[in-house]
Amino acid sequence: MNKQLTLILTTLLFFSFQFSFAQEGFKLGGFFLPQGSVLLNQDDMDLAEDVYQTEVLGGVAAGAIVGYNFNDNFGIRANVMYSQEGGRYTDKRDDFFRNEYVTRLEYVKIPVMIGYNADPFNNKVMLSLYAGPQISFLSRGLAYNDNPEFDPGIPDNFSNFPSTFSTYDDINYSVVGDFGVDIYLTPEAVMNLHLRLDYSLNDVEDKEVSYQLTENGSTTTVPFWSSSRAETNALNVGLLVGITFTIGGYY
Repeated sequence: MNKQLTLILTTLLFFSFQFSFAQEGFKLGGFFLPQGSVLLNQDDMDLAEDVYQTEVLGGVAAGAIVGYNFNDNFGIRANVMYSQEGGRYTDKRDDFFRNEYVTRLEYVKIPVMIGYNADPFNNKVMLSLYAGPQISFLSRGLAYNDNPEFDPGIPDNFSNFPSTFSTYDDINYSVVGDFGVDIYLTPEAVMNLHLRLDYSLNDVEDKEVSYQLTENGSTTTVPFWSSSRAETNALNVGLLVGITFTIGGYY
């Protein structure tokens, strides 16, 4: 009788363990993403560092997680997120002049990633690796500097001068990668701690934008960006902190 009882309990524990940590099913969750951003342009980087220096701009992103695991290891994830990013650079022409310029760009971003998560080790933590394409829609653009005394404004002979928003492309395409660990909070929920990186594949600046310049009674159209200016690519790196739930099964 004792042997039969032991066998039954062992069998129940075995199937309970397998069920508790099965990862197949629908995924729902949310996340917060502190990040650093740069706008990479080769022309800017070729300038002398004591005159012009590209710097990291801090920002945050947040959004929702949806997805599905086809089995215990492979799945698909999509996000709908709002992201604050852009670029910062320092202009230092001499010992008496120094400006720190900021271009703040805000996007609605939709990454779609496929990837792999390892089986949990120590019943608490598992590794996760996902990557895929991303589309971003520009929702806001601002530019400013930290020197309130240096604001020359727009000259009177400039007309139809574009806003910061209009000088950047309204749709961007990127590649995104996401690597980290998922920590079990309950059998149905994990905390996500992931390193997230995305890099734009197209020029984020809209090189077609122009304005009108009037001189000596004659008006000409002038490109906002130099016609020879190199492509500008956005790079964002951050730490994703989130919670993901498994629906219709146990994670």
